[in-house]
Amino acid sequence: MRAIGKIGVILPEITDPLEYDLLRGITEQAHAFGYDVLIFTDTFNTASEHHECNYIHSMENIYTLVGMCELNGVVFASGRFHNKNVSKHIGTMLKKRKIPTVILEEQRDDFPYVFPPQRQSMYEITKHLIESHGRRNLYCITGIPDEFNSMERLAGFSDAMQEAGIHVTEERIFYGQYWDAKPYEIGRQIAEGQLPMPDGIVCANDSMAIGVCNGLVQYGVDVPNQIAVTGYDGGWYAFIHTPQITTISGRNRQLGTLAVCRLMQEIDGKEHTPIETAQVLWLTTSCGCNTWSNRTADMLSAEQNMSHYMNKLVLHYVHTKTFKTSDHLMHTQDVKSLDQLAAKLQHLAGYVSEAEYLSLCLCEDWKFDFDDLAKYRSFGFSESMTQILSIHKGVIADTASESFPTKYLLPHMQASHETGIYVLTSLHYGGQIFGYAVSQFPSVLEISVDGTFTSWCDAVSSYLNHLQNHMYHEYLYQQSDALSMHDTETAFLNRRGLMEQLANFRRQSDLGCLMIAMLKTGERPANDTILTANAIRISSEEDELLCRLNRRTFMLIFRTTQEQLEAAAEQRIGSLYEKIHYFYESSGIQEIPKLHAENVYLPFEGIAETECRLMDLETKFAARVESAMLFPGNYSDRLQSLRRHIYSTPQEEWTVEKMADELNVSISHMQRIYKNEFNISCNRDIIKARIQHAQKLLQTTDLKIYEVAARCGYQNANHFMRQFKEQLGVSALRYRRSEQ
Repeated sequence: MRAIGKIGVILPEITDPLEYDLLRGITEQAHAFGYDVLIFTDTFNTASEHHECNYIHSMENIYTLVGMCELNGVVFASGRFHNKNVSKHIGTMLKKRKIPTVILEEQRDDFPYVFPPQRQSMYEITKHLIESHGRRNLYCITGIPDEFNSMERLAGFSDAMQEAGIHVTEERIFYGQYWDAKPYEIGRQIAEGQLPMPDGIVCANDSMAIGVCNGLVQYGVDVPNQIAVTGYDGGWYAFIHTPQITTISGRNRQLGTLAVCRLMQEIDGKEHTPIETAQVLWLTTSCGCNTWSNRTADMLSAEQNMSHYMNKLVLHYVHTKTFKTSDHLMHTQDVKSLDQLAAKLQHLAGYVSEAEYLSLCLCEDWKFDFDDLAKYRSFGFSESMTQILSIHKGVIADTASESFPTKYLLPHMQASHETGIYVLTSLHYGGQIFGYAVSQFPSVLEISVDGTFTSWCDAVSSYLNHLQNHMYHEYLYQQSDALSMHDTETAFLNRRGLMEQLANFRRQSDLGCLMIAMLKTGERPANDTILTANAIRISSEEDELLCRLNRRTFMLIFRTTQEQLEAAAEQRIGSLYEKIHYFYESSGIQEIPKLHAENVYLPFEGIAETECRLMDLETKFAARVESAMLFPGNYSDRLQSLRRHIYSTPQEEWTVEKMADELNVSISHMQRIYKNEFNISCNRDIIKARIQHAQKLLQTTDLKIYEVAARCGYQNANHFMRQFKEQLGVSALRYRRSEQ
């Protein structure tokens, strides 16, 4: 069905099958009316004493979005919030915005509210104990004195008892506060004889039923043979408990349908009939029923849903372990732009596996103020948002990086679309609000807003925090750069200094331009850039211009001709790699940085034209560098870098296996891509690199032949001499004599 409007649901957490049942009822009824369902949740339902924590406060910021967006109405589960201050603030916002609202299970004067029918179901389960099992000496453990739900369920118990002619006295009624602690004590007191022993106990929820069961069994009472026990709600803990708890399921689903119908009455002034739902008597072992012989179709359906939920718990445990051990989160330093962030998050999106659509939306002012770090967004959202990531079934959509008014929540919400289920959560870090995440799920049972999802959102926020810090340092660098001609860290020319020097340097010759970028991967040492800059300085000639364009990109300008450019550039790159290896090894650093290098010929022309050409080259080079970082599967740059490494260190024990390990590919794949790239096999190129190095040593040193062999990676001098002659057609000794 095509969506005609949007209904918001404010729910503090989605962690229990009972919440899934509620959302199932809301969604089924809302979709029947043609409305999207948008669920606003913070995933942490904390008590008041934790509210001052920045993390919790920022999570709860998602509820301010309800007051900014276009919703036809809201279902507000205010009674399920442990922090009543948060619930109160949300209610004030809804009232101020005059949004049609229905409250769940809480009697209030300012909004209409709904409760599900409970009296009849409690009557049915009590009647079952009396008529099917002959239990007449019954206790009732209800919830809280004078609380509506507690009194309704107690009334249902009393109805069945009175119908059976059993007088209900105060001694039969207990209040367990909807938790297991007090019922456990009641069970212990019965077992130890401090309370008269009944033959059945009817509890107003499953937690209390489990508590009294545990108290009875631990102190020697047989459940159900001595005392039958029943619960209410149909929670997963009743399903997995031993013995399984006889209970009532379907209450929350029914509540969801009733809430939406009541909300529609607020919207259009008409009464609406809810879709057919029913509360189901789920008969199991705690009351004495045979586990399999009493199954109905409704019970089987309820059990299937419960099994689905339990399977999800297991799968999410596996996903959580995988996510926590993933190295994706260790590489936040690689993120230098929102585009890079989007590419990173496309890989991480698989951890939100049930979502068929995922969107990340940032506030206009998501970054802190670079001129005043104390200024940042800590509450609410901006009037317009930017969608930086939009993934549909694993594929990035074309709508990414699209700005839109916040009231629409998502760009595509204004276009015609099928009714859907959306979950909205906050993106934040250290009290700073970045924006929100939206996940669309194919069904309520697929919704996953658990610890893994929260960790995923925290990872996204961590990326954003790193990115804003990087942008701030770039801002400081640019501010400093604008006031001088030299880079303060390396003493190289900056852009301004390069253009100033270029006019004097140019004169009447053509130029070569060598651009070098450090591809940052993973954690790098703090002095990474300085070591590379020093290697560049020593590798260059005295009359060359050295420029640092940004924190990790350098430019060398040197005099050359078009014919000599390639050889001159390769000579400088080879020398650079030698010096880099020397500096890094001397500093005790094993992994050298991966470089991306390109050379360009600059024919003689006016200084203005050259300046424009260099700016254009820098822009295109930056795009290719970013591509090399985003898509490391593009092997060309990595192969070029590997080959330079081989030629600069031929003395190392180079093998095809080692080369394959460098690129993290198989040996067969390594041989194929290397041959395709350089038209020479791996082994033959290793030999070529060693022989070239040997030629240089024979020309420039007095080393003995066996010493030359050792410095070129040969363990055996005879093997070296044989390969030398095969490659050049003369012996090493004759070659040296001919070159002297």
